[in-house]
Amino acid sequence: MFTEKAFPEDELVSFSTVNLGSAKGYNNHLIIEKRFGAITNLEIRFRGNFSKQASGSWFGDVGDTSFEFKRSLLVKNKWGTLIGWGNEVTFATGNPNLGGNGVHRYEQFLTLTQLLPKRAYLLQQVGGEVSI
Repeated sequence: MFTEKAFPEDELVSFSTVNLGSAKGYNNHLIIEKRFGAITNLEIRFRGNFSKQASGSWFGDVGDTSFEFKRSLLVKNKWGTLIGWGNEVTFATGNPNLGGNGVHRYEQFLTLTQLLPKRAYLLQQVGGEVSI
């Protein structure tokens, strides 16, 4: 599970995972986040992967694509508290046999970020996802 942050920002993120076990493969996520105003954020996530086939050859494929809308609902600097809400729609653009999910999904979530002493923080997320 990956937890989303509750605050909006402009950024370009790329993260990769490598599976060195029996199902060898490489997955990459490219995330484009754009801030609109002080409390709203839009995100587009592109996925792709390379996997080793039973024949020993490697095959690459574009994965599922997601669009996400996030908004800060409550910001209390005095308390160090931020509550955010988001919606994400994932389109089954990837091949289900090569790493795609095969179904469209809708997710909604709520996040709570609380600053703690000594530069620590607590981040909680609750949400749900359904196939559409």
